Amino acid sequence: MDNLIIFYDNNHITIEGKTSLAYSDDVQKRFESLHWNVLHVNDVNNLGELETAIKEAQYEKNKPTLIITNTVIGFGSPNKHNTSGVHGSPLGEEEVKQTKQNFGWDPEKKFYVPEEVYNHFNEVKAKGEEFENKWNELFEKYKTEFPNDAELFNKVMNGDFSSDWISKLPEFKNYGEVIATRAASGKVINAIKDSLPTLIGGSAEIGRAH
Repeated sequence: MDNLIIFYDNNHITIEGKTSLAYSDDVQKRFESLHWNVLHVNDVNNLGELETAIKEAQYEKNKPTLIITNTVIGFGSPNKHNTSGVHGSPLGEEEVKQTKQNFGWDPEKKFYVPEEVYNHFNEVKAKGEEFENKWNELFEKYKTEFPNDAELFNKVMNGDFSSDWISKLPEFKNYGEVIATRAASGKVINAIKDSLPTLIGGSAEIGRAH
């Protein structure tokens, strides 16, 4: 799982206030105890620091990586940043104006996107098209070498599975029969698994029960 990278947004705020009101876990130690590689980004607005962490995670070849990023919720808002006031709530017209001023923007302009942002995304679009073309070429080769796997991949990506799994669902008509919920669930999963290859289920602690 070394190609798995997860970002943990560590802004210390919930909708009720500080996370310390109800949460005291040491996230780093928790994930390290699960044998994850844990990295920190002290300031997520420092793009150089963020990029360094991502590259370090990509170079890790033995473990999945959790990147803990310290963020400020409502960053740039002069009166509501780092408060629960921006957790799921709009800034409000006056605070939006002050936030724009804080960033050196014209507070009266609405739905305004600077020209440099358009230019940047046009560059990103060109790079994306290049990567997509390379991937499509690679997948064409893959289809030739592994036609069955490629067909399954396309079905998964397109959700192209028949609905015959519905007819395979077991019926539990003996209402007097005592059956554990996990056992009934197991019967259902086993009945439809061949029709739904993307179905994932199971439990880590009931091996003896089956």
